[in-house]
Amino acid sequence: MREKMRRVLCGMLAAALVICLAPVALADGAVTLMPGVTPEMSDGDFWADRQYGADDVILTPEEIAAFNLDSAAQKGTMVMDLRTADDTYDGKAYNENLEKSATADAEHYFGWTYTGDGQEADWDYFQAMIDNGLDPDESEEKPVRYGIAVKRTLLRVFPGPGPIQDDPNDPDFDYQALSSIRVNEPMLIYNTSADGKYYQARISSCSGWVPAQDVALCKDKEEWLSAWDLEPEKLLVVYGNKIYTDASNSAPDTAVRMLSQGTALELAADIEPDQLIGNRSPYHNYVVYLPVRRADGSYEKQLALIPETAKVSVGYLPLTMRNIAMVALESLGDAYGWGGMLDTEDCSGMIRTVYKCFGLDIGRNGNWQYNMNIEKIDMTNMSLEEKKLILDQMPLGSALCFDGHEMMYLGKADGEYYVISTVSSIVSPNSGEILRTRDVMINDMQVNCITVVNAPRTRPRTVPIMATTRRPPEISAAGPAPTKFKEVSSWKKRN
Repeated sequence: MREKMRRVLCGMLAAALVICLAPVALADGAVTLMPGVTPEMSDGDFWADRQYGADDVILTPEEIAAFNLDSAAQKGTMVMDLRTADDTYDGKAYNENLEKSATADAEHYFGWTYTGDGQEADWDYFQAMIDNGLDPDESEEKPVRYGIAVKRTLLRVFPGPGPIQDDPNDPDFDYQALSSIRVNEPMLIYNTSADGKYYQARISSCSGWVPAQDVALCKDKEEWLSAWDLEPEKLLVVYGNKIYTDASNSAPDTAVRMLSQGTALELAADIEPDQLIGNRSPYHNYVVYLPVRRADGSYEKQLALIPETAKVSVGYLPLTMRNIAMVALESLGDAYGWGGMLDTEDCSGMIRTVYKCFGLDIGRNGNWQYNMNIEKIDMTNMSLEEKKLILDQMPLGSALCFDGHEMMYLGKADGEYYVISTVSSIVSPNSGEILRTRDVMINDMQVNCITVVNAPRTRPRTVPIMATTRRPPEISAAGPAPTKFKEVSSWKKRN
């Protein structure tokens, strides 16, 4: 079974990809499409029908649970099984380490970033946020607190609302953002900021600061576990792009709540057909529990309704290539959201979110995904024909990466290879200037520099591959002027 897990979601593929653009196409005369992309490609079945075994289950729920534990056990993935955390921690040592790491982060951003008012971010700007993160109540033994996210929110680098921008005219790109946090996502709470407005939190994939108002604190670990650590059949999982609870004057705490892709909520049991849920009957609705933050910051759960037409699943979706395509294409046209900002995802966040709909926990960014216990394939020095042979065997759902960008492989159509990804910017083939795209898009690709490391001679077509690299792309000078992605991997200054 371990070998099977190594070959699932696996194969770290160092691929430098070049996209040669022709005139942009319009879908049905209305929706703009990338060159070579046709309207039917926005349908997951278009891609699944081109794959052998598209409906085969790749991993069972039990194998997925084992895979998650294996990922958490690997060094360098940053994946953590939160259930295994100690109940107490050394607050004094934690404070010292927090100050060191925050100072290192500030030194990284100092000198080239801006505040929200367009001014250069001076050292005092960062020092104020560093000081705000230090717990004045430190002691050698402090209890870990247990939190549940009550809204879709962000994990931040520093405890403060001020942005960290590399372009004073671009408020939609903020280096403060580390990762999105979904409604009902669990977290371990350590320090509270000096102003009381932020918690230093650990989610399953990384650590950072979260606004306290977006978190409800459970009375104990048992209550915390009861909110999320449930059997799959007791969960309602959002696989659509975003869904919202309805507006309500009688139930404001659960009204108009955005539930993003991958959100998992507890299904309510033993609901009577005539029982009122926030002044409504539950007909044609799923009844779920939504987490609510009381006035004192404590946790409670309240009943809410999700219409049967919503793109949700009782339990996590079966892990098949057809389902992967369906889920990935749900976000087409979404904005690019660095670190999960703008209620969307960045490139590696998108990959992680898609697989979360199947119950998989993977690394937050490409570098950490690289360290998972999975197979790695480096195509950098392969000939074009060798690259094509690899791609021809590659299953839908594989993650193709070069330094700074991660994409999901969809398949081959009319002799061309296609991917979906969320892209911040590309280099225009017309002007040679950076073109801000900030979109989830499908595009075809021409592979210019794709050595196989520990790769099998043959590969089952039913195994999705996750791929990443820390090497820069090598762009060939041959052929039409290429459009290159100008992205950077997480936590690095973008080009």
